[in-house]
Amino acid sequence: VKSISAGVPIAVAAAAHVAVSVDPAHAAAAGGSKSVAEIYDAASDRYDSLYSGSRTAAALDFDGIRRANLSRASGRVLELGVGTGLNLPHYPPPSEAGAGAKLESITAVDVSGGMLSRARDRLGSLPNLDGVRVDFRVADAAALDFPNESFDAVADTFSLCVFERPSVVLAEAYRVLRPGGLLLITETDATPTSRLLGWTNALLTNDVARTCRADDDVLKLVVGAGFDIVETEIVGGGVFRRVVGRRPR
Repeated sequence: VKSISAGVPIAVAAAAHVAVSVDPAHAAAAGGSKSVAEIYDAASDRYDSLYSGSRTAAALDFDGIRRANLSRASGRVLELGVGTGLNLPHYPPPSEAGAGAKLESITAVDVSGGMLSRARDRLGSLPNLDGVRVDFRVADAAALDFPNESFDAVADTFSLCVFERPSVVLAEAYRVLRPGGLLLITETDATPTSRLLGWTNALLTNDVARTCRADDDVLKLVVGAGFDIVETEIVGGGVFRRVVGRRPR
């Protein structure tokens, strides 16, 4: 039986005031003065059709990218920017866990209460998470309310590009990871392909797409936060970089 709890009640989460806003450098493109929470709350009912059921998602194999990113998830996992929970079906089930590597819990955080409500609804139909405690919380990834060394892994899929201060978010991920814990991240990287996509973002009418930078040097950010690189590769037709980082022991 899944265990579900919520650090902030989902019913009132959309009204919670969390200090996250769009980077001023692209605030106008992303929807004027709207906060990230407001943009994603407004998009929560159509987000899945844009980023799961679309032709683009199929062409870039978003499901395969999510599975690969989460293949090492075990123990106590913190997921940043969980959104509507599109990662949740792709966590490895207990039957695939190696010795001592069973997934115990997922603490899933997001700035948008509307997105978290969708994620909570999705959870009930996922047999891969039977017996796994899942806790949804409205939270600012740059100011996490967790003690040091609380988690065995921190996962982030397609969210780092939205955070206004990605280096601060990664520093927080480092802080809450135990020594030897893993950072599992797949993100839009500063490749020629993603830079082209970033340029076209200014022409898009999709507020959600315009919140994402396409010019972050993901590997440099991860290394700059103090992580050792375990493995890395370019995926999704040259748009994304997958990185497994480890907090040194």
